[in-house]
Amino acid sequence: MKADKNSSQYLEKLLAAIAKKQKSALQRLFDSEAESMMALARKSLIQEQSAQQVLLKTFLTIWEHADTYEPEIGSARGWLYSILRYQIREYYQAHYQSHALDLAKEPAFKPLGMAELQQQLNPHIKPEESVHFFFEQLTEEQQGSLLTVYLSPDTQAVAATRMGISLARIKEDISIGLYHLARSFPHLPQHTEGLILGEYVLGGMSESDLNRVYEILNNNVDSTRIILLWEELFTEFIAQLQPCSLNPSLWRSLNDKLKALHHQQKEHERKQYDSTYEGEADPVSKELAEKAAALAKEGKKMPLSLRLHFLWRSIKFWQGLSLAAILLASAVLLWPSSGNSIRWVAVLTDRSATPTVGWVLKINSNGKASITPSYQQIGQSGFDLQLWTSTDNGQTMRAITLLNAAAANRIEAARLGAPQANQRFYISLEPKGGSSANKPSGSILFQGSAVDLDPK
Repeated sequence: MKADKNSSQYLEKLLAAIAKKQKSALQRLFDSEAESMMALARKSLIQEQSAQQVLLKTFLTIWEHADTYEPEIGSARGWLYSILRYQIREYYQAHYQSHALDLAKEPAFKPLGMAELQQQLNPHIKPEESVHFFFEQLTEEQQGSLLTVYLSPDTQAVAATRMGISLARIKEDISIGLYHLARSFPHLPQHTEGLILGEYVLGGMSESDLNRVYEILNNNVDSTRIILLWEELFTEFIAQLQPCSLNPSLWRSLNDKLKALHHQQKEHERKQYDSTYEGEADPVSKELAEKAAALAKEGKKMPLSLRLHFLWRSIKFWQGLSLAAILLASAVLLWPSSGNSIRWVAVLTDRSATPTVGWVLKINSNGKASITPSYQQIGQSGFDLQLWTSTDNGQTMRAITLLNAAAANRIEAARLGAPQANQRFYISLEPKGGSSANKPSGSILFQGSAVDLDPK
């Protein structure tokens, strides 16, 4: 049976898939909701380009934060449109000078009488189950007040001016309208706090009214669910807007932004992982640096004891010492003795401007191998290091094993495969458990080529 794209279950499943970074799920959500969202954004911001920017920002936010949504907190549709309307308000405030005058010139929104039309389009829905059926029981002014405030990113006072009524009058219309809707739908809260949260969702509240809302949010554990209930109910108002067709380039633009975002995240992860090698200067290091600076300022030489302190605490020193030890051990091991002598070596360096040796891979004549970090490396929670190999300079890669960053790693010949001249090895930073694809999904941290120590 075909999924109902308007159902909460369908949207919840899409959000769960998006939380796992499935781009196909985001595209299905875009296909399902983007036109409706665009209609609302365009009506609220007037300018087409502004509406497009808000739409893209909304879907980027959904992509980044879908993992924070859980069905227990409330309506999935309400959650989606709360993000959209938040982005509309944020964009409006950031571009107030160029948008406020255009919006103030817009006439108040007149209700269109959607109940009859919706009944014709959806005859299977009972009239008493339709939002429009109860909405149109309000006076035309009350309907207009709710619609104008909902569709406007500005204050209720501005909405009242556009309608030609007082602020007190529009607030009265809102209060009556919310109470009527709450009384008509059993799932909506009819208590005072619930109605205040409904007005908060409509938007445009004054600062003093917002302070009252914040108190409710802090004290009422059910606030989020109530807010999303109202948000979902008000999405029915979008049916009153002129339908719009999306520019086909919008999804391409969103896809480009997702790629850029992915690149930024991977680069951040790489830098974050690299920074664990250096870390922030601890108090002792800072004290040593201050002493050295003071001596330099006075034109004095650094005493031997202070030089030794710096040397002892230098990561580069220990990296060099580790490399020297490895080379010494390699020289001993490489001395011809048995079938277990080392035949191949690959030195994997980082990708900085001044490469530092990070790992050394040694392959015995019998095909068994070991790979060892050349200095103490700090693992990062939620991530793994994964070893890869390629015989075509990285065009295609094959995963070998996950690595323990704090110890030597043994690799069986069957897993490694037969070494080849100029075969390259890579170490990438991956989500816990490693890449699920047949290539690295994270940043390449180290790389190096295999060298045959006994070419014939």
